[in-house]
Amino acid sequence: MAKSDGSYLRELAKIERQEVIILGDFGLQALDSHNRITIL
Repeated sequence: MAKSDGSYLRELAKIERQEVIILGDFGLQALDSHNRITIL
């Protein structure tokens, strides 16, 4: 849903403007291929 209404791209733009991104709790669950690509 977020991709179809444009909010996904807005969130990515916010993230891109950050100098440091902290991914808390990263790696506690296995990521599927779609989520791995999103993180990259």
